[in-house]
Amino acid sequence: MKNPKITINRLAIRLQGIDADLARAAVAGLGEELLVKLAEQQSLFTTGEIIDIESINLSNIKYTKEQQSHQLRSAIASALTGEIVQRVRGSKIVETGHVTSAGE
Repeated sequence: MKNPKITINRLAIRLQGIDADLARAAVAGLGEELLVKLAEQQSLFTTGEIIDIESINLSNIKYTKEQQSHQLRSAIASALTGEIVQRVRGSKIVETGHVTSAGE
């Protein structure tokens, strides 16, 4: 069984007002955190599916000075997961021509 493959050609993350060391620590391990969050959405993906995303430009992520790097990393990974899921769902609607409601 072949796992789905997701390719993101360009990812823009802007961290304003955050210490450089905190920013580096937050993005270290981001890939692993993203994989965990996407695994929680695995029913959305088809075996062997290839998903190409040209670019993702994240909007503002709420962050407070009291948060630590792992909390910021989790917030970034959640925002990325949301963008990926939204695009995958959107592409499946286009492919099938079928729109489902949230309760369906």
